[in-house]
Amino acid sequence: MPIVRATKEKPVIEVLGTGFFVGSGSALHVITAKHVIADNPVTGDEKYAIVFRDDKRIKILATLRILAAVDFDLAACVVDRSDFPDAVPLQLLPALWEGASTVRGCTMS
Repeated sequence: MPIVRATKEKPVIEVLGTGFFVGSGSALHVITAKHVIADNPVTGDEKYAIVFRDDKRIKILATLRILAAVDFDLAACVVDRSDFPDAVPLQLLPALWEGASTVRGCTMS
């Protein structure tokens, strides 16, 4: 989904990059590249926002808190699943991970 710079008066000032959802339960996380946020600081009353389709409308949801990884080009923010009623949880089968012990330096458990 697009990640944008926004204000209350102008919901989409500029498209900064894209992101995707991960998560389960009542919380979802929006994941993006850290450089999308770090290279595009907001000023004044600007906020980062995500744009998504809800039924037949386009909705824009401003983000409140973004966490960025120190050593990797990753950033995330938590959003309430109730804002995204059509989000479908992705479940990975344990069989997908059988035989995999590491992926690019990350230990699988």
